Formats: sequence, C-alpha cells, structure tokens
Amino acid sequence: MATHVFVLMSLLQLNAAVSTSLAPDANHKTVNAILLGWLATDDIASSDMETLLSIAGQCPLEGGDAVYEARSLVSHLAGMEFDDRDLCGTQNRQVKGKKSPTLDRVIVFPNPTTGQINWTGAENVAIRVLNAQGQLVREIRRAEGSADLGNLPQGVYVVQVFSAENVLLTTQKIQLVKP
Repeated sequence: MATHVFVLMSLLQLNAAVSTSLAPDANHKTVNAILLGWLATDDIASSDMETLLSIAGQCPLEGGDAVYEARSLVSHLAGMEFDDRDLCGTQNRQVKGKKSPTLDRVIVFPNPTTGQINWTGAENVAIRVLNAQGQLVREIRRAEGSADLGNLPQGVYVVQVFSAENVLLTTQKIQLVKP
C-alpha cells in the first residue's frame, strides 16, 4: 500500500510540474491532480467536486477532452449527466467565463488544403490540430495568419483557433489532401 501511495505522490509531483497555457491543457492538469489525489487518499474534497463540476459543465470544444474525464468522475460520484447541445450552443461558448467576441468571424482556409492553412479575423493566436479520433497532433503557439500542416498524414482534422487570452475563436474541420 505504501508503494502505491508513493507512486501516486510521484505522479502528483510530475503533474504539478507541467506548464499549461491553454484552457484544455489546464483542465487536464486539474482533473489529473484531483483524480490522483482521490486515488491516494480515497477521499474527494468538496472544493475538488466543485472544480470537477465546473470543468464538466464546459463545452468540450473549448474545454478539451478533460471535460469528458471530469464528467465521468462527476457521473460516478454524483450521478449527474451533461448535454452538449445545451453547453455548446454558440451563445454558451466560453472559456474562463469569457464569451468570444469573434467566434463567427475567424475563418480557416483553404479547405481542402495540401498543407498550408490560413486564417482571417485574428492575430497572435494558438492553433490546436486534432485528428479524427480527437487526439492532439499539433499545437502552434503565437501563429500569425498561417500554418503548415503538410507533414501530417492525409485525412480530416479539426483545427481550433484560440486567442492570446485562451478563448476559442473558431473550430473547423479541414481536409488535408496530398498531391
């Protein structure tokens, strides 16, 4: 049992050392810390439950995969369920309580593309590219108007554009075709 707790404490230290700048990454770090703490102590604090509820109540497009992890824990502990149709409506898209003023104005193009993507409507953004399974395959920070995805395999990708304040500006599916 002592070895188990030691391993969990080591994982908690590693998790604490991870630096994050985007909301989805911060959500992962937070959910991991709560889960590891729960496994180590067999107890979950009410403040941790409130944090899990906060993350679980986000739209996964903004909050990332950790939203589903938080929902699993909240469902197990409290039997609550969440509806993405309600949480992900345009009027509800937000990160850290901020509604994106440019949500519908940022456009990623061309689509399909042979590798180079461009966007209009925002500068100094962070780009997250997810594959068809929802896995992060590329992250580009402080991008200025274009990015090269040419070294990724052909396929359909989800491109998320975040402002400097980590607010999701747009999410678009992009088809990458190889000549």
